[in-house]
Amino acid sequence: MVSDNFAVNVVSETQVEMSKIFATSLVDKWTNVDDETWDSDCPIIHGAIASFECATRLRYDGGA
Repeated sequence: MVSDNFAVNVVSETQVEMSKIFATSLVDKWTNVDDETWDSDCPIIHGAIASFECATRLRYDGGA
């Protein structure tokens, strides 16, 4: 799935255990995450130190 929008959430030290879930192969990583959506409809994590809504402007072919 390709999206033109995405969010970057910088989590706090108190959210380390929750953040480790995103490094696993679980299918639904958002089950126990308290979040909301902003203008771009991307998930923003409650309690994050900083959150950024981003929009893709350019795409480049890459890989080997």
